Amino acid sequence: MKVVFVALVFVIGFFAVSAEDHFALIDSAANYYTKGKYEMAINAYEKIVNSGYEAAEIYYNLGNVYYKTKQYPEAILNFERAKILAPGDEDINFNLELSKRYVVDKIEVLPQILISLWINKITGAMTSDAWSFLSIITFVLCLVLMSVYLFMRILIIRKIAFWTGVLLFIVSLLTFICAWDQKKEIDGNKQGIVFTSTVNVKSSPDENGTILFVIHEGLKVGVQDKIGEWYKIKLSDGSVGWLKSTDVVII
Repeated sequence: MKVVFVALVFVIGFFAVSAEDHFALIDSAANYYTKGKYEMAINAYEKIVNSGYEAAEIYYNLGNVYYKTKQYPEAILNFERAKILAPGDEDINFNLELSKRYVVDKIEVLPQILISLWINKITGAMTSDAWSFLSIITFVLCLVLMSVYLFMRILIIRKIAFWTGVLLFIVSLLTFICAWDQKKEIDGNKQGIVFTSTVNVKSSPDENGTILFVIHEGLKVGVQDKIGEWYKIKLSDGSVGWLKSTDVVII
């Protein structure tokens, strides 16, 4: 028992120190940024990210620093990572679109069905974790109201509890679908940002492949497959080809 207690104290102390280190780095990075010491701010934020700590605010701030130093592919990468964690954040979306203005390639997006656009907009309003939490809360409330319906003797209260419970069950089901769709979208559609100034996209995963088209740094691409050191990518206009994995950083 004493060993377990000592181990528990050690673990709590370890995470407490780690949290203090993170907060200290965040404060120092913010101070560097306000003082215009952008390279030092970048180093501090990158150290936080490399330690495994993830937060939309960290990626957003790191994107801002990269934008200030005109490192636009790095800025876009971090704004995209921030967007995954906080898809409905207006500041993140605005700065991301601002950074994209410096991308050479202007790729047309394939048209989508209107209902598909609505669904994507709704599911993208919150993260999968937020949708999951809302689904759990509404389901628990539904169970509580069903209990009221089963054990309450007053007829009017039983009716209100029943129909409100049914409504909450429907909401719980819909929010669960949104969470599942958002999670599937993130896991199933791997994407990356091009980090090489000019890339020849090939017809096959080898140096002798035919050049299909040329893309430039900062462009967002979908990553569909990997063979050796080659990625199969897809652009928003439907174009498909192969490039070196060293040309892309996965979001």
